[in-house]
Amino acid sequence: DKPLMAPISAGDVLGEISLHYKGVEYGKTKLVASTNVALSSLEYLRSEIASLFSHTLVKLLIFIILVIFILYIVLVIRYNKHRRIARANAAKRAQMARQEQMRREGPSTGKSFEDIEDMIQNREKAKK
Repeated sequence: DKPLMAPISAGDVLGEISLHYKGVEYGKTKLVASTNVALSSLEYLRSEIASLFSHTLVKLLIFIILVIFILYIVLVIRYNKHRRIARANAAKRAQMARQEQMRREGPSTGKSFEDIEDMIQNREKAKK
């Protein structure tokens, strides 16, 4: 009742057959292999892998590993997105700091921004 597995040698008894007709047994004989059947490494490997994956525990482990892998990918994507945003924010803060420093220092004339504003206001008062 079990499946036949290679290798099989000529002369091996593979099973038994009996002939019945209307409930009467007319004869019984053994089934014997007439030739050798070699073991195919590829077919053997395929059958072993198939039997391994037929177990529920193996299927469960594979499922858990896949879920963990997918979660890992999602977390890496989120981490990279947050890192990109943090870099962009840092660049904006640095640019704002440079602009603030330039505003405090004023133009390259050596005068401060407040001095220049005072000069403009004084000229406007003088025109009036």
